[in-house]
Amino acid sequence: MRLQVWWFCFIFFSCTIATFPQQEKKVYNAKADAFWKSGSVKYDLGDKKGAIEDFTQSIEISPNYSQVYKAYFNRGIAKMDLGYYDEAISDFTQTIQLHQGDSKAYNMRGVAKCRLQRNMGKKANYKSAIMDFNSALQISPHYSIVFYNRGIARKEENDYRGAISDYSEALKSEPNNEKYYNARGVAEKQLKEYTSAIKDYDKAISLNKNFAGAYYNRGVLYFEIKLLEKACSDWKRAGDLGDKKAQSESRKRCH
Repeated sequence: MRLQVWWFCFIFFSCTIATFPQQEKKVYNAKADAFWKSGSVKYDLGDKKGAIEDFTQSIEISPNYSQVYKAYFNRGIAKMDLGYYDEAISDFTQTIQLHQGDSKAYNMRGVAKCRLQRNMGKKANYKSAIMDFNSALQISPHYSIVFYNRGIARKEENDYRGAISDYSEALKSEPNNEKYYNARGVAEKQLKEYTSAIKDYDKAISLNKNFAGAYYNRGVLYFEIKLLEKACSDWKRAGDLGDKKAQSESRKRCH
């Protein structure tokens, strides 16, 4: 009888001791979730620094939580918005390590690398960013924004034909996206495919009558092929929409 009582006590206390860490873990995970949600709200309200602080709290409270990759990912976006590209790349890398197969993390790391390289001027190298976009597309083959982003990176590497191919792929999923048409027009102009470029600028403008960038780019093309009157008309329209480059061109070249 004593043996049975002892055995009951052993089982009871063992179960109790085992339960405490599980309960404590749930509490920490709940706190981590609360900071993640708070950070997301602050980000949406424009408080990027406050969001970063909350995402950091979420990570520090429960670093082994299965959902912690979300805090790393969101913190990376907030840091990228503030221009902390190296730190953003580190957060996206951590997201990828914790949540394998996350195409969004590969895409955002590629974007952060592009922005970092853009600040380096002539030393810029977009090959690493292109590799991230490749990885994202292996996971999500129809991810249109990744085709668009890879197109931008390829354009920066002077691979205009590759950029056109990517913009065309993006348009298969989003055939009414004016930015994709405008970007393809820019690449076509670089290859002196003026007719195709004008068609793409025209399409972009038909989709968004207030797309200043498309008016400006079409004006540049018209100026290049000696159609000054049309160029000035487009620059004036872009300038009226607030495009500073168009305003400058209009002052210099149009009378």
